[in-house]
Amino acid sequence: MRFPRATSPIALCLALTALLGACGRSPQECMERAMYFESNRSSRDGMVAVGSVVMNRVESGQYPRSVCGVVGQRGQFAPGIMSRRMDSRSLPLVRETAQSVLQGERDERQPSCPTPSGKLAAGLSRRTGVARPGG
Repeated sequence: MRFPRATSPIALCLALTALLGACGRSPQECMERAMYFESNRSSRDGMVAVGSVVMNRVESGQYPRSVCGVVGQRGQFAPGIMSRRMDSRSLPLVRETAQSVLQGERDERQPSCPTPSGKLAAGLSRRTGVARPGG
C-alpha cells in the first residue's frame, strides 16, 4: 500500500489512518463524522444508511477492520472527513444515530457487504447520502 508523502504531523496521521485507526479518535467519533459529512444531515434514515455502509465495510474483510480505518481511508468518503469542523446544532441526532449503528442498527436496504463493482443496493441513490464503495 502506498501513501502520499506527508508534509505535516496531521497529514501523516491521516495518511496512516487506514492502517493505524483513528489517530486518537474513538469509533463513535469516526462514525459521527461519516454520518455528518456523507448524509449532509439529510435525515436519520440517511445517517443510518451511511453507518450501515461503514459497518458493512468493516465486517467485509476487504477494507480496514476498524470504523476509523474505513472512514479515514483516502478517497472513500468526503474530503476532510477526519479534520473538518462539525456544526454543533446537528450533533445530538448524529451522536444518537452513530451510537445506535455501532450497537447493531442497520439500514435493511443495504447488502450484507459492499459490491466490488461499486453499485448501490436496489432502491438507494446518492440522495440518501450513501457513498458508493470506492467512490
